[in-house]
Amino acid sequence: MRIIHTSDWHLGHTLMDKTREEEMRSFFSFLIDVIIKERVDALLISGDIFDTGTPSNAALSLYYSFLASIKNTECKDVFIIAGNHDSPSLLSAPKEILEMVNVHIYATKEDIEPYVIDDKVVVLPIPFPRDQELRRLVQGGTIKEEDDRLRLAIEELYKTETEKTASAYPSLPIVAMGHLMATNINVEDKPDLYIGGLGAIDSGSFPKALSYVALGHIHKKMNLNSSGTLCYSGSPIPFSFKEAKDTKVLKLVEIEGSETKVSDITIPRFRNLFQIKGDKESIEKELKSLVEDKEEGWVSIEITESGVSSSLRSFCESITEQTGLEIIHIKDTTVSKRLLETEEEIESLDSLSEEDIFSKFLDEKEIKNERKDDLLTLFREILQQLEEVVE
Repeated sequence: MRIIHTSDWHLGHTLMDKTREEEMRSFFSFLIDVIIKERVDALLISGDIFDTGTPSNAALSLYYSFLASIKNTECKDVFIIAGNHDSPSLLSAPKEILEMVNVHIYATKEDIEPYVIDDKVVVLPIPFPRDQELRRLVQGGTIKEEDDRLRLAIEELYKTETEKTASAYPSLPIVAMGHLMATNINVEDKPDLYIGGLGAIDSGSFPKALSYVALGHIHKKMNLNSSGTLCYSGSPIPFSFKEAKDTKVLKLVEIEGSETKVSDITIPRFRNLFQIKGDKESIEKELKSLVEDKEEGWVSIEITESGVSSSLRSFCESITEQTGLEIIHIKDTTVSKRLLETEEEIESLDSLSEEDIFSKFLDEKEIKNERKDDLLTLFREILQQLEEVVE
């Protein structure tokens, strides 16, 4: 049995308002080629299919076009679980139709059901364990007590479902899917699974009966055990400049009886991301070096020199003009420093409301006009929901 594990597609994602559609289309073409070349039997997609719960028509079109293209391969089954970015209702809407072409959707805890492929492997798909689905088990007590109970609830979910599956199919290897945060990993590049970091489980708590665990949620490829059978595949493209140098992969899982072999298939870089930080002179030097090397891609610039930000964009664009480089973000790091040093303007965060802080953050990110208004509206809705929870 040959399986491909991928996750965190985030269809509809934008970087500084730039669409990633072209890159994802290239990735899907590459993925289909891999499925054909490697004679893949099943594809596992471990959550965060979309970037938001209300994806655009373009994102939905990409998704369904890719699923339709699977018919041109030998891949028998596609398994999709919801991630924390996904809307369970949106993923589930076409469930019955997709089931007719062997695309299996698991959006909520109630959808969990083992699936046997060719009497060789049983897939155990466990979608993102949403807080409300576990809340009755963990409500009350201190934050530490709630964290412990939530973690134990998630661990118990995997334990119970694995035991039931192993009992029903005692002779078959079990491949589990999940979208969550496991401990003993560097989580600096990714938000916590739950507010305050609640819900992160110990990677050693996954049942030993599992032959492979296909995880999503972390954008970096990451093995959590020595055999590489418990791992994050990572995202297929870098979704931030911080991920620009990461190697992106597909996980190829080969299972024969009790033996499981896992290898990486490197995904090509469909667009380069360059991050430059420094004073005007060093930025000029690095930009000219990229131009001389005939590099192409998107560029983010952080200026650390005061008094030059107003003319920096035109200066930099004069260097990259008629090249394959596009400057999509310029950040003046001296602004926040000046604000902190100006006690007359802002004595402390206590003098600002949550909305004031968020508004200043949007200004710093150069998010303006209607997009800023939309984000502020969503932010107010989140604050309202949090107030209702506290009450």
